[in-house]
Amino acid sequence: MLAFIPIALGGTVEVQTTTAAEIHLDGVEILRTYGPATSLLSDIPAGKQVFVIYRAGDGAPIEVEVPDDGIIRIRVGESLLEADQVSRPVDGPAPEVSLRSADGQEFIVIVDGRRLGTLSAETPMSLNGIPSGEHTLELRSSDLLVIWLRGTLHLQPGDDLNLQVSEGQMLEVFGRPGAWQPGS
Repeated sequence: MLAFIPIALGGTVEVQTTTAAEIHLDGVEILRTYGPATSLLSDIPAGKQVFVIYRAGDGAPIEVEVPDDGIIRIRVGESLLEADQVSRPVDGPAPEVSLRSADGQEFIVIVDGRRLGTLSAETPMSLNGIPSGEHTLELRSSDLLVIWLRGTLHLQPGDDLNLQVSEGQMLEVFGRPGAWQPGS
């Protein structure tokens, strides 16, 4: 007599890193990155899960709700550790781009030569009105004299990008690899 036991496959966790990291679940390393990467972990048991993220030897826990159907995303940067739900539309909506700044830092945001406003830790910025295609992004000091960052955003329909900005550091980009190209 054969007995069939249903196997609960579970949800998917997307891990985006901009730095080397180890990801542990239940005390077991399940993923290691050596730099910027986006990885999908499937068949993670649905429900509350506590992942421990190690960067440069230091571990930090993050509790997430893994859905039965859908994707939970964990973003790992040098100073960032956060999670959010991901929806994967198939019809190609307009790209979504959000900018965040490190504590105590302000930047003037210029897209395609047009000044859009001031970015600070207290006032993150959303660039959701920008259509798909190539766009020049420039971040300057509040007096406009120092250019902290300049490059090109290559936006595609459905992109969901999160850009983390800190003075004197490379832009941390969470989302589709290749969406950001530094330089002029």
